[in-house]
Parts: sequence; C-alpha cells; structure tokens
Amino acid sequence: MVISFIVSSKQGFADRAFHWRSYDMEDRAHRRRDTYQIKNPGRGHRTPLWKVARATAAAPRYFEAIRINETKHADGGMASNNPSLPATHEIMSKEEFAPAFFLSIGTGKKPANDDNGVSARQQQRQQQEYTLSQLSDDRHADGGRSRRQFVRKYLEIGKGWKDFMTDTENDHGVNGWNAYCEVSRIDRARLNVPEEMGLWQVPLDDWQPPPSGDQTLARIRSCTYQYLALPEVEDQIRAMARKLVRIRHARAATERWESFATGVWYECPERDCEAPDFKDDARATARSRLRTHIERRHLGAEDIEDIERRLDECRRTESV
Repeated sequence: MVISFIVSSKQGFADRAFHWRSYDMEDRAHRRRDTYQIKNPGRGHRTPLWKVARATAAAPRYFEAIRINETKHADGGMASNNPSLPATHEIMSKEEFAPAFFLSIGTGKKPANDDNGVSARQQQRQQQEYTLSQLSDDRHADGGRSRRQFVRKYLEIGKGWKDFMTDTENDHGVNGWNAYCEVSRIDRARLNVPEEMGLWQVPLDDWQPPPSGDQTLARIRSCTYQYLALPEVEDQIRAMARKLVRIRHARAATERWESFATGVWYECPERDCEAPDFKDDARATARSRLRTHIERRHLGAEDIEDIERRLDECRRTESV
C-alpha cells in the first residue's frame, strides 16, 4: 500500500489521501470500535506500477501531478508524510488483529528545533493554494503552459510546506504511530539515522555530479553505514532478526499459513459427497473446514488422531 494526494478537477476541490492497494479492502467501519475511516475501499488496483510510483512521488516543486483517469495525484507526503500510522490502521482494519511486529525505517531525522516559524494554519492554507492552482490550470490552461508558469506554480508552496512534508516525526507521523501502537500493544521498532550524522541535510533534488549522482549516493551510503555500525543499532537489528524468525516459525506451524503460502487445498475423500473440495476463505482455513466436515458427516465419534490422519491423505496441491 502506498499513498498519494488527490485533486480531482471533475469533482471540485478535494483534500484527501488516496490509498493504492494490491489487495481488496472492505469498508468495515460498522464492525470496528475505532473511528478510522478506510480510504477509497474496494478491489485491489490494477493500475500500472509506474503510474502508481509516479503518483506517490510527485513532490511539489519537483514533479508535476499525474492524471490517472479523472483524478490528479500528487506526492503522498501532502496527505501523510509518514505512512506508518495509516498502514497500522489499515492492517488492523483488514485483518482485525494487530501486527505481530512493525518495523518503520526513516530517511534521516531532522533537528527538533528546525522550525521555520510556519504555523499549521499557514501550512494548510499553502496546501489549499497549491490544490486550487492545480484546478485553475485544468480549467483555464490554453493547452500549453510555459516553463515560467510551471516553475511559479510550484514555488508558491514555499519552504514552509516542503519542510512540513518532510517532517515525519510529528503527531501524524512517528509520534502518532508510537502512541497508537502503545495503546494497541503493538511490538515495533524504528530505524532512522540521527540528526547529528547529517542525512537529513541532503536536499530532495540533490544529484551531484550530474548525470551520475555518485557524490550524493556516496554521502547517503556513508551516513547510513555509519549509523548501522553503531553497537546499539547492531544489537537492535539482531534482536529484531531473532524476533522475526520466531514469528515466522510460529506462523509456518499454523494451518492458515499452509493455505496462504503453499497453495495446498483439501478434497473430501468421499467421492459421492456433496462437498467434494475445500478452498481457503477469509474466515477459516481449508484444513479446518474439512476437519469440521469430516467430523460431522463421515467419522462420527472417531478420535482426533484418526481425523488428522485422514486430513493428511486429503491434502492436494495446485497442478503446475
């Protein structure tokens, strides 16, 4: 799942996040205890990947918004500059369970006192001015915008809004995510190069020297490797690795993992049975469904060991 900011010239002014998904997402608001609103629920998207990448990365002042169908999409940072919190909501809304472990990776922490003096109200107004300028271009452009107009449109956002978009530690980012995970008892960790190592100082449009960008890439690698070499970070990564391996082993032992990861399904051994095969669904695994079926229809009072033996005989794999 990735996020973009949508502006629809057909529907008028809009200011909201759009979630691009590779999976189906049902709106289960009537079933949940919280008030999180699912963004654009429905079937998983079939939009070409390059268009989705272009939409979520269309940073104002650097890339023009992209039109997909009747909607224009800009950088997802305008709606959610750190997707950890909406991703957590999304997981818990879809699966109705908290993730076993959540790892968040940052792009370099900025100093806490890096304040440009722009208030949240001013930032919101700058965002709306940008959105309205997009609509104005759609309605009044004569077919070919000059380079000067193109540059001026993106400069209107200003440094304040750009800094707001790159601040991932606020209540809508890491702080909000941490608070939600704490309440929901979600085990998590975050890896982020600290401010003193200077990764945050690499500009969004830095690519030196052109056209290779070797110097910029070397600087990013140097900051990252320096951070990863810290003893406390190495210990943290080892602890996470052990934890993830334990989670993976526990998951591999479940019946649902068998259906999800291996393509195994089950067929009733009785040829004349009205329910000849069982596929996995959202509520139960194929094995558990067949177990219930055999207990009720074919084994009667037989013990559980015999049921498990018969289930093993009923395992099928998808033909290649």
